[in-house]
Amino acid sequence: MLRYGGRCVFTECDVEEVLEAAHVVPHTGYPLFERADNSLLLRSDIHALFDVFLVSIDPATGRLQLADRLRDKEFLDGLHDKPVVHRVARQPLDWHFKRFRRMTAP
Repeated sequence: MLRYGGRCVFTECDVEEVLEAAHVVPHTGYPLFERADNSLLLRSDIHALFDVFLVSIDPATGRLQLADRLRDKEFLDGLHDKPVVHRVARQPLDWHFKRFRRMTAP
C-alpha cells in the first residue's frame, strides 16, 4: 500500500478494500521474485485479469495494454495504452508481457 500510495497503479482507485498486492511473476517462493520490485497494487478485478495475462504493461513504452476483447468494456474505459507509473523491475515486466502477447495473439 505504501509503495504505491494506496492507489491502483492502473485505475488510481483508492478504496483500500478492493486493492490487492499483485506479483508480476507469480508467487513461487523463489527469493529472486519475492521482492517489492516484482509487485503492483491493483484493484481486485484488474488483478484477476493481470494474473491470466489479459492485461499487461509494455516494458518498452510503459503503457498499459489490454487484450483486444477487453478494449470495449466499460469498466476498463480509457485504460488501454495509458501510461503506467510503477516501480517494477524490467525482468518481471518482460516476463509478464511475453506471456500477455502469447495469450492475446490471434
